[in-house]
Amino acid sequence: MKNYIFITKINQPKQTIEKLYTLVRHTLANDNQYHFVLAINKNWKVVDIAIKIPDKEKPIGKIALFKRIEEYPAEIEINSFILSREINPSDWLNCWLSNNSYSYYDGRIIPSSYGTIGDYLATRQIDNETYVYRFISIKDANRLFLLTCRVNEQFYEFVSEEFLMAIQTFQLINPQQIRFSEEMKAYPAQKPVPAQFIFPSSWAVQSDKHSPVKGVSFNLLNFKNQDVMGFFSFISIPNDYEKNYTGLLDNYLTQLQNNQITIQTDYQLSEADNQFSERVKKIWQGKLNGHTQKGVLDIYCRIIEHENAWILIAMLGPDKKTNVEAEMINRRAYTIALETFKFL
Repeated sequence: MKNYIFITKINQPKQTIEKLYTLVRHTLANDNQYHFVLAINKNWKVVDIAIKIPDKEKPIGKIALFKRIEEYPAEIEINSFILSREINPSDWLNCWLSNNSYSYYDGRIIPSSYGTIGDYLATRQIDNETYVYRFISIKDANRLFLLTCRVNEQFYEFVSEEFLMAIQTFQLINPQQIRFSEEMKAYPAQKPVPAQFIFPSSWAVQSDKHSPVKGVSFNLLNFKNQDVMGFFSFISIPNDYEKNYTGLLDNYLTQLQNNQITIQTDYQLSEADNQFSERVKKIWQGKLNGHTQKGVLDIYCRIIEHENAWILIAMLGPDKKTNVEAEMINRRAYTIALETFKFL
């Protein structure tokens, strides 16, 4: 196998870049939400294609194609997909590569308030030849955009900077600037301390019949058909209910064990950075493993020690090998809860 360099910087002077590249304003789609700009080498051209805008019935659409017209045959294709659930674009791209016979080679995950962005290098065999691909996936509201750069492996080193330039300069002209793919809902808790977080509204609320009198406890369930694919828990209790975080964690895990879930015995949470006020003493978080007869489970957990309360935020669901779709939906929802949790 050849070595392919995953470049993240264009090593050309500004004057050279201005000479070699041109900024293309692509406005051929009949829906201006699919208009975009990107910079391509002047040896590339826009290919006339039948543009297909995705919708709920046909959630995949090709919106642009570029081809290199000199020296090295290469393509840049831009597709758009309609998302029904909130996920990270990087997780979506991982599934796309796996489901379409690509072999991941190298890449990076780029932080974004819209969900982490995937920028990956991959290979694929076509007619006994190896092709190198550079992908990037980004999201705007419920629309995911996938840039696919393709070239035969023997020419990759000659066009790798051109691929990177297209990826780095791609930008929607009329973005909706909506962070999430689905509707969100605020979940407030008034006692023992006022707090709130947001979460996908598609999750069903399940009240806790054992909810503490002086606190709050409820669950949110991710259903697919009639099956529960994710189980989110929120608990807030007065600080005199427990002496330390392990008491609250043990109570939570005991409830899981009472529901036929086996928990790893050597679990331990790590202390996390405290982004709250001085009224929050410490924060612990971590990932545990469990399993049932159906497979392995991921258990994400964060415990906040407030001067007046103990707060637990947890997510239970299948791991990637058991159910990759559920895992990425659950983990994204859990991350949103953590990122938006605040004291009122």
